[in-house]
Amino acid sequence: MKRLGWLIVLAFSFCWTNAQDSISGATTASGIIKNGQEYNEYEDDEKIDENKIYSSSRVQQAASYPNMIEFLKKNIQYPEDALMNSLQGVVFVNFVVNADGSVSDVKIARSAGSSLDKEALRIISLMKYWNPATINGKAVRSYFTLPIRFSLK
Repeated sequence: MKRLGWLIVLAFSFCWTNAQDSISGATTASGIIKNGQEYNEYEDDEKIDENKIYSSSRVQQAASYPNMIEFLKKNIQYPEDALMNSLQGVVFVNFVVNADGSVSDVKIARSAGSSLDKEALRIISLMKYWNPATINGKAVRSYFTLPIRFSLK
């Protein structure tokens, strides 16, 4: 793989929502707004299941990776065959950010070609030490989807 000096990498992170976990109403840092009233869905720690994987609509603070854009720009290596074939596109990678900040269950949700997919998976494997999602200040497991754009511009 060859490093591409001016590789434009755009990554917009958002949590992967699970239809059965979705809720109606907007979320705030402290809870959910329904019918103009804000309330905290998690009043006590007993309702928080440490083995459950939460969707973005169920956490108060989404998982994040420190300096993600800089990390991606520094570490992505455009695959040689993708360069030769002018292959570009967005690879969507789904995974779980665990309560300890580790990553598991990594899968390609939408492919942009096998060599770009492999590079996206390699990058995710390098991303150690995530800030996990939280509910009431307690770290929880959560779904995360990271779209990685490979562009030759």
